[in-house]
Amino acid sequence: MPSDFPSKKRVSGFRAKPGTGIKKKLKAYMESVVVDVFGYEKLVNKSIRSFACEVSRTWGVAADEVGVRISYPGETLRVYLHVRGRKVKELTVSELVRFFIGSTTSGMEQKVAASVIRFLDEYAGHQSMQPAHLQVFISSTEEGTVVQSFKQEVFIELIPVKYLIHYFKS
Repeated sequence: MPSDFPSKKRVSGFRAKPGTGIKKKLKAYMESVVVDVFGYEKLVNKSIRSFACEVSRTWGVAADEVGVRISYPGETLRVYLHVRGRKVKELTVSELVRFFIGSTTSGMEQKVAASVIRFLDEYAGHQSMQPAHLQVFISSTEEGTVVQSFKQEVFIELIPVKYLIHYFKS
C-alpha cells in the first residue's frame, strides 16, 4: 500500500460503537446543540434583570438579592419570589411569564407553564431523580442570569440559560 494513503487506524475520540453510524452520531449531537439564532437569551436576561430591579425597588434591596425558585412537587407548578435568601411570596403563572418575557400576552401562561414543567421533568430525568425533588433557582446579576439546580436543598449544578430557553422555543 502506498505511503500517501491514510492508515486504517482509527483516530481516538471518533471511534464508533458497533452499529452506530455517523448519521446517528451527528443527529444526537445536533439535538444536544442549543443555538440562540433569534437572540432569545438576551431578551430573557433583560426581562429577568428588569423583574429583579422592579422587585428590588419594592423591597428596598439590591437586584442581586432577588431570585425566583421554581419547583413541580406534584400537579401544580410552584414559583416563589425570594428576597435576601428568604421566600417572601408565591408568584402566579402570569408573573412567571413577566419574569421570563417581560410582558404578559394572551395564551402565554399555558405555554410558559407547560414549557417549564417539561424542562423540570426532563432535567430531573437526566439527573436520575424525581421531578418533585428538583428545584431551580434563577437570579440576576450585572453579568447576567444565573440558573442553579438543586435536589431538594443540595446544589447540583449551574444550568446555561440557553438550555432553559430551548424549552420555550419548542
